Amino acid sequence: MKTQLFFDLTAETSCPSVHFQESRDVEEIIEELQRQNIGVFVIDGAALSSRKDIFKAFATALKKPNGWYGDEEYADNADAFLEYLDDVSEWVLAKGRVVLVRGSEQLWRSS
Repeated sequence: MKTQLFFDLTAETSCPSVHFQESRDVEEIIEELQRQNIGVFVIDGAALSSRKDIFKAFATALKKPNGWYGDEEYADNADAFLEYLDDVSEWVLAKGRVVLVRGSEQLWRSS
């Protein structure tokens, strides 16, 4: 078991950030994250090939409440998506949230 996470769980600020890690390193810390009351959400990056796919995958993974986008299943524009990420703390009660994008190589190649 890793003794140190790739980010600081004791930080007072809640600044969103992106971390790139090897799959094996992430697998070793998922249980520790959950023990620390960190919500862990998984997205299949291999299935993402467009912005629309990304917006939909995040809405699904982060368990977007019905009606948050009105009648839409997810918002397909960046402004609404960013607002959604700001508000996720209202319905995902946790010390923090981590979105794990597995198979992200395909996503990065198509970007």
